[in-house]
Amino acid sequence: MIICAGLATRDTIYAVPRHPGADDLVVASDRTVAAGGPAATAAVAIARLGGDVRFIGAVDELEDIEVVRMPGRTVESTILVSDGMRSIVTEVPETFTVTAEMLEGADWLHVDHVGYASLEPECFDAG
Repeated sequence: MIICAGLATRDTIYAVPRHPGADDLVVASDRTVAAGGPAATAAVAIARLGGDVRFIGAVDELEDIEVVRMPGRTVESTILVSDGMRSIVTEVPETFTVTAEMLEGADWLHVDHVGYASLEPECFDAG
């Protein structure tokens, strides 16, 4: 089993003709709402490839993935995309703690910046 621990986001992605300046208004040509976050995206990709995966983090739900729900809520992010550039506006994620017991059965642990910071010291000795 692969365990992914870390950030899950709800991304609202706007395609814009150019990035706005200060006190500027830009009208988007397209808007997409999608799940994101480094660890959650990895968990979804692993599941779609047929892998056995568990996600640990603050998230409402991930379809077809075993989830260890941590306190907090899914982070909201807004992303502007234009001409190969992107800008991200996001929130500070909730902090949580991952214990060695949560990692039982793992053949591999994938963490992002949020997941790494959440690991208890005993997790590094878990093998």
